[in-house]
Amino acid sequence: MIYPIDTGDDPSCPKWRPHPVISDPVVGNFFRHLRIFHAMPKYFFHVTHVHTQIDDQGEELPDKHAAWKEATETAGQILQDIDGKLTPGRDWRMEVTDEFQNTLFVLHISAEEP
Repeated sequence: MIYPIDTGDDPSCPKWRPHPVISDPVVGNFFRHLRIFHAMPKYFFHVTHVHTQIDDQGEELPDKHAAWKEATETAGQILQDIDGKLTPGRDWRMEVTDEFQNTLFVLHISAEEP
């Protein structure tokens, strides 16, 4: 059995390693032909500004806290690139959903005239 490990930000570190019990030569023989994988959950980052961009690929992350971090970092980068295109009455929004399309977080930037 393979299970995820936290690799931090090191892209050269593998994201999977053998399960210690199943890697055991005695116990592992029982599981040898089973292909059991535990993938990390997938999170999707949908962005709406002028148009809605649906994230149909998502990103595997360890948990919703990592998804929040990814959302805030990505939102910061996207907002820098808007470069004056955020106008009153045209909001910016990022919705973070899990693999079952449950909304976990919404980042919403609203531009208004007083």
